Amino acid sequence: MTNDILIFDTIKMAMSVTGSISTMVLVPLLVIGLIIAVFQAATQINEASLSFIPKLIFIFFAVLFMGDMLLEQLSELFRYVFGLIPSIAK
Repeated sequence: MTNDILIFDTIKMAMSVTGSISTMVLVPLLVIGLIIAVFQAATQINEASLSFIPKLIFIFFAVLFMGDMLLEQLSELFRYVFGLIPSIAK
C-alpha cells in the first residue's frame, strides 16, 4: 500500500468513527427535542429550561452508559493511527 492509500483509509476510518459517535448522541437528542417541542406547542409553555434540562440529563446518561463503547472506538482509532506512523514516515 502506498502512503496515499493509507492516509485516505485513515481519514475514512476517522470520519466513520466521528459519525458513529456523534450519531449515538445527537439522534436521540433530536428526538427528545422534537418531543419536548411538540409538548411545549400543545401546552403553550415557553420555558427555555424545559427543553434544556431533559437534554442535559440525557447527555449525562448517554455518556454514563455508552461512554465505554465510545471511548473504545476512539482508542481503537488512535491505536490504528499511531501504529501507522512508522510505516508512513518511511
